[in-house]
Amino acid sequence: DKSIQMVVDHLAALGHRRIGFVNQSRETFESGYGPAVRAQEAFDHWTAHAGCLGTTAFSPSTPRDGWQACQTLLSSVQAPTALVVMNDRALPGVLQALAARGLRVPEDVSVVSAVTSAIASEMMVPALTSADAPSQELARISVANLIATIETSQRPTENVLIPCRLTPRASTGPCPSSL
Repeated sequence: DKSIQMVVDHLAALGHRRIGFVNQSRETFESGYGPAVRAQEAFDHWTAHAGCLGTTAFSPSTPRDGWQACQTLLSSVQAPTALVVMNDRALPGVLQALAARGLRVPEDVSVVSAVTSAIASEMMVPALTSADAPSQELARISVANLIATIETSQRPTENVLIPCRLTPRASTGPCPSSL
């Protein structure tokens, strides 16, 4: 998945070698939900490719669960210096967990919101670096597919994956030298 590759490459270029991933819930992942499975496979592949240690915590979509997922990641022996969060509704809990531990974003831990909207990322404090979903392009393709289905009574057979656009903002920075 090109989106996750861009995020991992961005963090690795900043010197991060321990990257945590907050995915969707374990149930969502185990049910085979495509975005959660593809993102996990891409995260595992691209962190290994970049020579990084990648760790994952699964999180249902509530701030409380995001807080718990972050605590799990931060409690590991080799706690991550950067987090990739692919669960917008859990994201406030992740940021609260960092603050509760006295960790500053991005000075102590960098945070990237993956597969999100630019508006949601800009509203966070600090504004989050994000892999912004290509909403307009997805809407265009959806409408074209709907029209084709109506006109031909056949569903389009081709699935299209469109990479997100990486937008650096205030939540990512160089890996702290003490880590």
